[in-house]
Amino acid sequence: MTGCRVLLVDPSERGGIAVYTDALAAALAATGGSVTLLTSSTRPAAAVPTLRALPSQRWGRDPEQPALLFYLGRLRTAWLTRRAVLRAIATVQPDVVHLQAEIVRRLDHLLVADIRRRVPVVVTAHDVQPLSAEPPRLAWLRAADAVVVHTEPARLLLADHRIPSVVVEHIPATVPPEAGPDAPRSGARHELGLPETGRLVAALGFVRQYKGYALLADVWEQLGPQAPLLLVLGEAWDEEASQVLDRLEATGRAVVRRGFATDRELALAARAADALLLPYERASDSGLVHLARATGTPVLASDAPQLAASVRATGSGAVVARDVTAWSAAVTGALPPAPAAPPAAEQIARAHLTVYDLARRRRLLACTDATEWGGAEVVLSRVVEHLAADWDVTVLGTDHTITARVAAGAPEAATVVLPPVAGKRDLIGIVRHVRAVRQAAPDVLLVNLRIPWAGQYTTLAGLLLRVPVVAVEHFPDTTESGLQVRLKRWAVSRLAAHLAVSDAAAGRVEQLVGLPTGSVRTLRNGVPRLAVTPGELPAALPHPCVVAAGRLDPIKGFDVLLQAMALVPGVSLWLLGDGPERPVLEALCDQLGLRDRVRFAGWYDDVAGAFAAADLVVLPSHYEAAPLVATEALQVGTPLVATAVGGIPELVGDAAALVPPDDPRRLADAIRDVLADPDRQRQLCAAGRARAAGWPTPADMARDYDAVLRSVLRRH
Repeated sequence: MTGCRVLLVDPSERGGIAVYTDALAAALAATGGSVTLLTSSTRPAAAVPTLRALPSQRWGRDPEQPALLFYLGRLRTAWLTRRAVLRAIATVQPDVVHLQAEIVRRLDHLLVADIRRRVPVVVTAHDVQPLSAEPPRLAWLRAADAVVVHTEPARLLLADHRIPSVVVEHIPATVPPEAGPDAPRSGARHELGLPETGRLVAALGFVRQYKGYALLADVWEQLGPQAPLLLVLGEAWDEEASQVLDRLEATGRAVVRRGFATDRELALAARAADALLLPYERASDSGLVHLARATGTPVLASDAPQLAASVRATGSGAVVARDVTAWSAAVTGALPPAPAAPPAAEQIARAHLTVYDLARRRRLLACTDATEWGGAEVVLSRVVEHLAADWDVTVLGTDHTITARVAAGAPEAATVVLPPVAGKRDLIGIVRHVRAVRQAAPDVLLVNLRIPWAGQYTTLAGLLLRVPVVAVEHFPDTTESGLQVRLKRWAVSRLAAHLAVSDAAAGRVEQLVGLPTGSVRTLRNGVPRLAVTPGELPAALPHPCVVAAGRLDPIKGFDVLLQAMALVPGVSLWLLGDGPERPVLEALCDQLGLRDRVRFAGWYDDVAGAFAAADLVVLPSHYEAAPLVATEALQVGTPLVATAVGGIPELVGDAAALVPPDDPRRLADAIRDVLADPDRQRQLCAAGRARAAGWPTPADMARDYDAVLRSVLRRH
């Protein structure tokens, strides 16, 4: 992503994160990126174009300030920050926004969600500790397109909360030549006014309770005159921190320089020291580790997991257990060797560019609540398989088998399976769907509607969470009315896009819900080009043989087909499929005396091969939107007899013999006439192949879906 336009947002006025941001900005610019820094009005000048528009703010709450005024101030900060970021986005037109620090912890997830409607968002989690795994912080991280952390333990901690993240090494500190690893320590000590001989160790940066300075006071009090000289350079956070510094000064073996230290002063202090001390109670990775690497100074660090992981991974020093005895031995014993130089800043910048590329991938949540495999699920699986590679797809379903089959064609697709919602009173189930959609944090929700009332709870979750929802109608035929229709009308009026798989299906939905004509867009199913090897008919099923396939459900009209078969003696039927109607159909078969010329095959893997082996394919449905059975029959060149319902006429045109639904006699006549007329068979086969050649492929269909989804994202 050379040339990537990045807006770095950092409210920090000073401190380690501010240093990190400045170094990252410079490194990104050096790799060819176009970087703009958005920061507070009091931030010092940076080496890249800078917008100083963020509100200035101090850390923590003044105990003298009333709580109400404090929280009103935080709301104001959140509002001013949002305005500043959106204005910067309009000005810079970035490819990605990179947030370096929290702003208003309880509201930051709303800011991220607002930004993501315009541009992808990356967040760096500089501070990832078990005590920091709080709901507001987790919401902030979960809302981002990508999260950067600096250690593997941090990644694992976030993974425990189902937040994916990418480990990118901390960018190395930039130090002046006089503080570099080749500069003499005596020179740095001389400039700082410190003794040029003898062991000197240093503790640098803000003095806060969690940084463990109290442990250093205990160690220096116990060692007394045997303690090495300790340089403390940094600003005390509060009165308690000041008291710890007083204790260190009282030992006579500590040089304490209170107040904010500049970057140059910190670099000189790190170079002057024989070791840099990090006795933290808890910590994520620390920029001081990487400052030490840049100055060639070994580190003595506590065994806080993430800090220890950073020290070990970089070979920057030794890890010491947090107790007085261990630290007394560490500061007086043999010190670790000087660490190796850190990687070049440009290398870390390129790793960030990879993360930005990842963030630009959009997240699609494809949803189905089907419990049986059918044409609607086949179509969804083809969309998932052939969708453009820059989509991160998660399939959400209520059945493990169906969900896995939908996602099978896209090995990188994730899956989430929830218990089905038992009904409108199942509040726990509805909340579970809302929570699943929120955790997936999709850019767009694609809801597969096998019937008009399918997916209603996932749709509701998306609408409540303000996620754009695209609904696809596969079978809009129903007898529902009343409340269900009103709820459907409410939902579809809020959809980002409303699709159907045929013109007839689109018109049926519009009629059902009371929508204006043209409200539902047709997006036709993609049909794979079949290379067919004819199968073999079951034993004892002689020609002429009719094949029918589909879910054994009343809407499919297989009962009408059996009644028609009773009127065409000498013709056999091979019925492929299974479903709830099978016992009823088998009983009807016995009643009509058809057992000797009808076979129930159950689900059959090679439907196209069975069609190719047959003399005729029959589709007797009471309603169809865009049946896959018809597309397969026409492609393999087997004559087709079908009912003139729903989207069948527009799908097959003159390539099938069409009959009215629910009429066994008319269906029997059509079967008999086609089987008896070879010229009619050849005409239907030729017309079928010609028509099939013009149908979209699954890849074509996925491109159409991709265009719809991206159009939705641009509008939202």
